[in-house]
Amino acid sequence: PTEGPATDTPTEQPTEKPTETPVIAVLTINVSGEKKVGEVITFVAFLDGSPLTSQSDVTYTCSDAEAMEINGNKATLLKAGTFTVNAAHKNGAKASVELTIEEGQKLLTIAEAKQANDGTLVHIQGKITASAGTSAFIADETGGMYIYNWWYESDDTAVNNKKFTAGDSVDMVAQVSSHEGAKEISSRNDNGAAIDGCYAKKLDTEVTSMTPINLDETVLKSLTKASIGDVYTFEAAYVSEKTQGGLHTIDLKMGETTLVLASSGSTSKTSSYDPDFDDLKARFDALQLEEGDVIKVTTPFASVYN
Repeated sequence: PTEGPATDTPTEQPTEKPTETPVIAVLTINVSGEKKVGEVITFVAFLDGSPLTSQSDVTYTCSDAEAMEINGNKATLLKAGTFTVNAAHKNGAKASVELTIEEGQKLLTIAEAKQANDGTLVHIQGKITASAGTSAFIADETGGMYIYNWWYESDDTAVNNKKFTAGDSVDMVAQVSSHEGAKEISSRNDNGAAIDGCYAKKLDTEVTSMTPINLDETVLKSLTKASIGDVYTFEAAYVSEKTQGGLHTIDLKMGETTLVLASSGSTSKTSSYDPDFDDLKARFDALQLEEGDVIKVTTPFASVYN
């Protein structure tokens, strides 16, 4: 028989698998806080619409490094203008957000604020070192200052129960003035009315106060009104104390010089001043001091008497 033409058996070719594209979650960024020079804003990162439990997994950079100082997911705004903030998650996801920063109060150190002219609004941050109700002392690493009779509104979160609280870190805009040659800040004008633009808000982050200055009799005699608000630490001998007219005073002796510790306020529960003026008295009562006992004190410097 005649053989037919030879035929080849077809060979199956392996099927190529499609290249898989890795799925990266969608990163989005929300920004909270007032977008003005001197303010602090917060970046909140979301992956696929859910807030990250670890916000530190995202790194932020700005198109202009001089526009803001970024620390983790917070940024202090330094320059007005429109800028792009880029965010990168450790898994590779990226996002960007455009920010327009308006002019605002530049954040000053307290030393700089004490050099400002009377009537100037200044923006400072510091720690309350002593409180007498709506008056208090505030300090940062550069020095301290007196807050006089603060006019507070409902959003002034640094004032609670009619008083500032020692140890709180505070962000505030206030007006500089002079009293008998000493610089102080307030939210009231000379007529006692509220000044527009002033505020006092409690901070969630801690501000570092100045290192207390060691005080001896020589340094004590050299103090001037420029030193008011600065924090000092010293040892002195207990002499006596008294309460009179809403003021509790304690006399101490350093060498031949007398120092007076004072806690002022009001016994009136309807007063705008701190009704708990006896805090200093309670502290010293607990020590059960006798005349001549030597104690160590850390306190802001309040007054100069010539």
